[in-house]
Amino acid sequence: MFNIQRVRLLGLSLANQLLDVDLDETILREVRADASVEALASEVRELLFLEAPDSQRILEGSTFKGFHLQAIERIQDKLLYCIHRAVTPTLEDWRRVSLPAIFFPVYYVLRPMRLAGQFGLKVAKRLL
Repeated sequence: MFNIQRVRLLGLSLANQLLDVDLDETILREVRADASVEALASEVRELLFLEAPDSQRILEGSTFKGFHLQAIERIQDKLLYCIHRAVTPTLEDWRRVSLPAIFFPVYYVLRPMRLAGQFGLKVAKRLL
């Protein structure tokens, strides 16, 4: 299971900043002790008030995924998150290939293949 200490502190920090929720001094010290929490809170505040067209980009784009990685504390949790993202089909996968419902599990095979095709050449060119 993921360690969600940073996510908890982020939520409390945002409640304090955006909703004027009073926090115990102990919690405030915990929030201040993790520099990533303030950076993430600042990003949330900035993204929270974007225009509607950008909001769609945030939820489906790489900004959102990078945010998740920053919110995850432990390396092993970040690795599990990346593996999960690599194999879990997205709306983009369903839009590219329309399969009958009975073949839904095939999307879990197609996603890594699509990503390898999409990013494999770019990575290979950088390495060579």
